[in-house]
Amino acid sequence: MTNEEIVLAAEVAGDRVLLPVRTELVGKASGIAMSNDDIFHVWRVREGRVVHMRLHVEEAAAGEDFAHE
Repeated sequence: MTNEEIVLAAEVAGDRVLLPVRTELVGKASGIAMSNDDIFHVWRVREGRVVHMRLHVEEAAAGEDFAHE
């Protein structure tokens, strides 16, 4: 799945995608969106599947890489 497909899937699911690819804040994220002031929604591809999780802004800024998967 390409980054563009991930972004389209997120948009179809109703998530507002702000940055299609953002690796500076959230490790190897394939996509990132912000649902409110302190939650990031991040996606990446693992073994051909899209993995989605939420991170608090503080975790993302600290460089947490999907610690709560």
